[in-house]
Amino acid sequence: MCMDHSYFQFLDSFYHVSIGTNMGNPLSPLISELFMSAFERKLKQENLLPRIWWRYVDDVFAIIKKDEIDSVLNVLNNRFDSIKFTCEKENDKCKLSFLDIELSTSVDNKIDIAIYHKPTDTLRTITSDSNCSMQHKLAAYHSMVHRLCRMKLSAQNYMTEYARIKQMAKINGFKGDLVDVLIKKHLDKINKFNLSTLFSQNTPEVERVRVGLPYIPQIMKKIKNKFREYNLTIVYTNQTKIMNLLGSTKDTIDSLHKSGIYAIQCPVCMCEYIGQTKRNISVRFREHCLCIKNKQGYRSALAFITCIEQRSFEYRHKQLTAGERDRRRAQIRRIRKLLYSEEQQRIESG
Repeated sequence: MCMDHSYFQFLDSFYHVSIGTNMGNPLSPLISELFMSAFERKLKQENLLPRIWWRYVDDVFAIIKKDEIDSVLNVLNNRFDSIKFTCEKENDKCKLSFLDIELSTSVDNKIDIAIYHKPTDTLRTITSDSNCSMQHKLAAYHSMVHRLCRMKLSAQNYMTEYARIKQMAKINGFKGDLVDVLIKKHLDKINKFNLSTLFSQNTPEVERVRVGLPYIPQIMKKIKNKFREYNLTIVYTNQTKIMNLLGSTKDTIDSLHKSGIYAIQCPVCMCEYIGQTKRNISVRFREHCLCIKNKQGYRSALAFITCIEQRSFEYRHKQLTAGERDRRRAQIRRIRKLLYSEEQQRIESG
């Protein structure tokens, strides 16, 4: 049922997804994995699955005899008309890239592993003089060193990747010993885990609350230590993004067709009714009008006010004051709006 009712909007038109799973649907990864698992199990039962078949999401590494590649590919593609597999074979140098590794066949018919880099790689990361926190600057190097220390590389491939990471750090303005310090840190962690027989007990951990703040180097260190005392973890954010500068590429939705916090003003006394809805405002206002017409004050606070105080709220006086998906934030916005409205009325009344 969830997959049969998949729709999306483009240029004021609605489309229905009739085949497959659409991007952005939370169920799509689960459904795709279940489908592929059943697909592989069926082939294995029929003895049609290659002996070496390692899959990661939608990328598969398989070892097949050269004269059987086309026949295996035909078997895979003849199962479903909507799914087609493609094949990438090893090149003339007996090398094949799979995910972020490069596999090659050695002279003694063993598989040699190396780190794969795209030809378009520019060796660029966040530079050392960038206005970012140090943990963000070193994130890429921690990832590369983590992979370097844990993958089973030959001595030659290890030194090749080590020299590449050192060159990358130098190009981006970091000190020459940065990579060595990170490698020592990761190796110590690995050795400690392998040699120690002591593991952390199931003690209850104090849950830390994350707080998003812009990164300001002059004060962040003091604020971070102070927040840690109250079990608060600072997450650095940056609103200066290309997306924010260019704006959204989606179709603009009229404010009266959005959900959120809305205000309806009385044209006589200029008082405002402030409400909140998860549906679009036009639908909610029609419900208010119906309740006013049928004098159902128990179903609508606006209808109750209209009937008791004899006020007239007109359709043209409604407006969206804030659109908020998060329920907690929406409640805070609504309370602030109510307090501001009451304060404004108190000032006007003297």
